[in-house]
Amino acid sequence: GARGEGRGVGAAELLGVQRGRGGFEAGIMSVPRSLGLRRPVIILPEDIGWDLDDDQLESILLHETAHVVHRDHWVGLLARLTAVMLWWHPLVHRMNRRLADLREEICDNIVVRQRGNGRGYAHMLVELAARTTSRPALPAAVRWKLPRQEAKP
Repeated sequence: GARGEGRGVGAAELLGVQRGRGGFEAGIMSVPRSLGLRRPVIILPEDIGWDLDDDQLESILLHETAHVVHRDHWVGLLARLTAVMLWWHPLVHRMNRRLADLREEICDNIVVRQRGNGRGYAHMLVELAARTTSRPALPAAVRWKLPRQEAKP
């Protein structure tokens, strides 16, 4: 909520962008994301303010703002469209995985260069990764358990 809003301004200023819309909070998400093509927004898990200090929260917002500035959402869309058209070609899928990894690495490098604390940032990323394993999966991923059938002799 209010804690993240002021931080978004600082992250945007570090990257030389004007602040448009603010971010959102979502209870269903376990990690921060930036979403959207024309007007991207940053979405934070609603309980993230309890787990992170101001410096960590600013690092997350800087990382997500870097995705927006670099138009990573458009790059990802083009990569997915290419994979749809060339679904049969294994190098396209390999290239898309590598491209996604590079986009994340570039944004991480921006955070480390601006904030100067790579070790603390890496520790925070591990904590965020742990959040994804400690939360229940989205309802769409729930498996229904069918009654066991008795084996016939």
